[in-house]
Parts: sequence; structure tokens; C-alpha cells
Amino acid sequence: MRSQYTSPEMDWNSKDDAFLNIVLPLMEKYEETFWFADDRVAITQEKANTQSTPGWTDDLVKIGKIKNDHLKGKYIELERMLSSVVCLHLFYDGTKTAYDKFISVQTKNDCLTWASFQSIHELARRVIKTPALFEAMEAMLIYSDIGKTPKAREKAKELNITHQDHDDWIEAVLSQENNANISKIIPSFFKLATDNKLLLRKIAMAMKIHLGHVAHLEGGEKMFHKFHSAVSKGMVDPSILEFAFLIQLCDVASSAAHENNKGSLALVEGWYQVYVIVNQALQVITKGGNSNEALHFYITKRGEQLNLNASDAQEQLLLRLSCMLRFYNAQNSGLLKEIAKELSESSWSVLKTQFDLFGGINSWERNPTYVPAVFLNLARLHADNNEPNRDKLFRALNGFVCLAKLLEDQAPQNKNNQTPISFNELAKLASEKPDYFLISQFDQSKFRVNDNNHYVYGELQNVSLKKHY
Repeated sequence: MRSQYTSPEMDWNSKDDAFLNIVLPLMEKYEETFWFADDRVAITQEKANTQSTPGWTDDLVKIGKIKNDHLKGKYIELERMLSSVVCLHLFYDGTKTAYDKFISVQTKNDCLTWASFQSIHELARRVIKTPALFEAMEAMLIYSDIGKTPKAREKAKELNITHQDHDDWIEAVLSQENNANISKIIPSFFKLATDNKLLLRKIAMAMKIHLGHVAHLEGGEKMFHKFHSAVSKGMVDPSILEFAFLIQLCDVASSAAHENNKGSLALVEGWYQVYVIVNQALQVITKGGNSNEALHFYITKRGEQLNLNASDAQEQLLLRLSCMLRFYNAQNSGLLKEIAKELSESSWSVLKTQFDLFGGINSWERNPTYVPAVFLNLARLHADNNEPNRDKLFRALNGFVCLAKLLEDQAPQNKNNQTPISFNELAKLASEKPDYFLISQFDQSKFRVNDNNHYVYGELQNVSLKKHY
């Protein structure tokens, strides 16, 4: 009989218990965790310049586990990755003490409810029935972002795996026919139980969909096509879907860990309910529906949540931007709708051409990545200076129009190009030079796509972009 997994006894009130009982043993077990302690690691530039409290980087440097001689601040992706596993332990624990720890950095009027935390706990208990399954879960949390590290990239080149997007990259690695090839790139994979190797490969081949991309409406129905194909071939069962959903919740919960790792800043109640809708949209397909029906289900439910009519052309565009801005209540989307009345006909026209959910960039072969990060960084600008919400949303709406103009410029060469185009550098630029994304000051001629398929601003051409994949 298989034994139920038992998590380590944790004192969640202790300042050091998670570090001593989760973080350090994890780093001993997976050598790849050290690869994240490298200032060349590609960083998701979403609020990456906000690093308030001491984190795992500080703790690890203090005991000589890692060095940061040339680093200003933290290893951001290391913080996120380690915290994702800590969040997994919190979810699996499911006690009131674990819940209090999880919400300790959230605001009272927005925190994840006890009922929702218990729902995630029950999911974790269904998915993780044995110690081996817990190992598979923690391994996937580490491996999922390992494509951001230069060391993993260098190893993968030997097998001609050069996908620029890290989600595509890990899918390609774990889809290798030979386990030995995977172990050449990810050494700890060799040490995993045989069943776990099979499980991770099965998930990589079946779950060809990024749940975060659906939540943010980063694409149209094409987001669902590969998943629909996998379902049609019988490759996806409920257990795989639940495994992937729990992975995503841990990933979301830790996405702001570089700001504060004492709990979860990101997975608040409203955002959790968004992912419930994402999961329901995938179930449309598992129950026999198609990609178009799944997309319509998602935008209809999100439209109801945000009080936006998904069938109206202009409101559908505002719905898409609202999803990219991670709105989950009608207050902000209502304000965005009010501000949008100031847009010119030409601005609406370019938005319709490029961001319509059933046309524009969604008909490209090429996948634009990190687009939401640009708008999020613009919307969060000057938050510490109490800038009115209206001003922040005005900036995000301006950025929406400016990016549409850039995409319009790229449309001819992107139609049949399958290489992803990254906006990660522009997300960084949005934090540092937000006025560049005001319609009144936007100079389209200064932006271009570099050799690494990153959109960059002309003045950044001498910055080393080889760090970012």
C-alpha cells in the first residue's frame, strides 16, 4: 500500500523554520537551484525593481551558501522559485497557522479567504498522495523556470534546444524521447523516481498550454489549440489537469516573492477566483468542447466579473487590457472604461486591428510574450507616491495603444514567423522611462526588434541583452 506523503513538521510562526526545513534541503537535493544565483539569469521584468524586505538571497549569502558580489539586491528568480515550493508546503499543510502565514502580507479586504485556502489544500491532498508525487511537484516548480538560467541554456544547446521562451524551452526539454538527454541538461532529473520521470514527461507533452497566458488573455483561441489536440488524443486526464493547476497556483502565489517572501502578496481572493474560471474554461475542452467555446466561456465569465460586455468590440478590448492588468473587480475596469472615452478613433482602430481576440496578433504564427508586464509596470508607476488610480490607468491605456502601433509595424514579418517576440525589455523600459509610452510623446521610430527577437528602445542598443532569453 502506498504511504500518504507527510510534510515536515513546521513552525510557521518561526522566522527561520521555512529556510532551515524547506529551502536548505531543497538546495541540497537539486543542484539546479544554484543556477538561479547568477546575475545573468533572465528576469521577468514585472515590478522587478521593487525589492523591499530581506529575502532568501540575503539568508543564503549570510551562511555562505551563495555569493552576490556584483548583485544589487536579490536574485529575483531565485526568490520566486524557492517561494513557490514554500507555498506548496503551506497549501499541503492546510492548517490555520499555515493559512495565517500565507496571508500575513496581504491586505485584510483583499486576502485569500479561509474557504479558498482550504479548497487549494484539498486539491493538494488529492494530487499529492505519496512522497514521490510531492517530489514530482517540487521538481516541476524548479524545472519550469530553469530555462531562464544561462547554465541550463548552455547545456541544452548541445541537443539543439534553443527555444527563446522559457515555457517552450522546458516543454522541449521534457519532451525528449531519451531520459538520458534530459539528465544531460537537468542533472537532478536522473535521480528522480522512474514514475516521476514518466509523469513530468507526460505533463510536458499533454499540458501544452500556459494557464497564466489564458488568465491574462495574452492570446486568442490558439492558446487552447495544442491543449485541445492533446485532449482529443486522450493524453489529458483529470489528474494531470489538477497537477498542472496546483503548479500554477504555487507559481502565482510566489510571483511577488522578491518584494516580500514572508507570505504570498500575489494570490489574493480575487485573483484565485480568476484561476478558478481558467480551470473551468479548460474543462469546457475536457468535456468535449472546442477552443473557440473555451475562449468564449472565459471572456464571458471574466466580462461578468468586470462588468464588461465581451460581445461589444470596444469593451472586449478593454476586457483584454483588464485581464492583462490582473483586474478582478468592476471598480478598476469601470474606471478604465471611463478613461477610454478620451481615446481617438485612430487609437481605437489600431487597438481593434492588433488586439482583437479573434484577429490581429492572434492570427500570427509568432507569439508575443511579456506584453502584460509592460502595462502592469505602467499601471503600478508611482504607487508609493499615492498617484491617483486614474493617472496610473491612463498610462496603461496609453501603453496599450503604443504597443498596438508597434505590433502593427511588425505585422507583415510576424504573420508566418514562428519565433516568439519578447516585450520583456520594454517592460523594464516602462518602469524606467514611462513617458516613452504616452501617446503624445511616443516615437515609434526609436523602437525595434533586435537579433535576440526582443523589442528594444534605440537608446538601449548598447545594453547587453544576452542575459535575457
